[in-house]
Amino acid sequence: MIDIGTSIKAILTNPDLNSLLGGDDRICPIVMPEEMKYPFIVYRTTGLDSDNNKDVMVDVDIVTMIVVAADYDASVAIAMKVRDLMENYTDSKINDIELKNRQEDQNADAFLQILTFNVENNKQYDI
Repeated sequence: MIDIGTSIKAILTNPDLNSLLGGDDRICPIVMPEEMKYPFIVYRTTGLDSDNNKDVMVDVDIVTMIVVAADYDASVAIAMKVRDLMENYTDSKINDIELKNRQEDQNADAFLQILTFNVENNKQYDI
């Protein structure tokens, strides 16, 4: 789904997550402005797969989110909230979201939680 980024932004627009991040506008597609201080989330589509069976073909977007925080516990708390919001979301465009991979990393003075989700859309194509 070409517009998956706008759907992801809508899913992550949540008061509880904003509270963990310390305010609005700390969630950004592809790249965060250099002046942004921790914590924040950057997301991007990293691939597209198809789920085929004998009746339908459904696109599955692969979305990677990077949670960046100044301390490890904060990065984990934010990542847990992101997972909760993502995996409990459905609408007319999105059928299912599943966490497929999680990695941790450290870069300079930041802790990173890298989450990869499969986002299955509701658009079905007859084969």
